[in-house]
Amino acid sequence: MVRRVLALKQPIDLLVVDDASTDNTATVAAESGATVLHNQPPNRGKGFTLRRGFDYALAEDYDTVVTLDGDGQHPPELIPRFLRAIEEGTDLVYGNRLHDVSTMPAARIFSNKTTSRLVSFLAGRQILDSQCGMRAIRAWVLRSAPTTHAGFAAES
Repeated sequence: MVRRVLALKQPIDLLVVDDASTDNTATVAAESGATVLHNQPPNRGKGFTLRRGFDYALAEDYDTVVTLDGDGQHPPELIPRFLRAIEEGTDLVYGNRLHDVSTMPAARIFSNKTTSRLVSFLAGRQILDSQCGMRAIRAWVLRSAPTTHAGFAAES
């Protein structure tokens, strides 16, 4: 995963927040030049991990953050597209995994689509996959709506 990100044509700063993983993700990331933050065991949860990365990015004065889950389901080659949308004036860009649900369990499809409809209603605009971990977010959005949940509720 890290090597695919680093194959991008444009240079990016890469931060990996390791949530007490048991594989060699943190080592590969560090060897590839990424900054690695380690959560102490036990696993702290997705929301905590996102918040830790966001806090780091805000402290370092980044104006945009792109998130990808570490499970390989988000194609890093889409990062330039997400950044173009930000450069064109979008404040928050979501990925969408629901265009092909052939490998997703039926219960997860139902859950993701239901949650996305609810989040869309609350946001006042359509969000096709509110649970997708691939996003581009302007720093002012992170400051205005800080993540407070430790688990997957942080996605919404």
